[in-house]
Amino acid sequence: MRTMLSGAAAMAIGLVMMLFSSTAGAAVMCVRGDVPQGRVLPASSQLFDQMEGMYMLSNGQRIRVENRGQGLAVDFGRQHQISLDRVGETAFVSRDGTVNLNYRPDSEQIFVRYTADDRGRYVRAC
Repeated sequence: MRTMLSGAAAMAIGLVMMLFSSTAGAAVMCVRGDVPQGRVLPASSQLFDQMEGMYMLSNGQRIRVENRGQGLAVDFGRQHQISLDRVGETAFVSRDGTVNLNYRPDSEQIFVRYTADDRGRYVRAC
């Protein structure tokens, strides 16, 4: 399992985090219900194993990406574990649409977009 924690190293390899701040008045669109079955792709244990680990984001927050067998989960800490469905070759989205994760296997970078407070911490928007 890979662990990326040092701030300088995380910045150097370009782990990028884009966030929608709930306190900045950004619009958040929540989609209720499941991701349409036609969009969910089958699990890839090899890809999931490659992605699993701890990541430090560009805003200083840490997340853990976990392989759940049939899908991924992002652990934001403080009991915020969000299940993700695979919707593209290396693209994942939460069922309410508020967490998006893209993985670039060639550079082992993740790009995460989620609703956050003014400190960059995950907040449930829906």
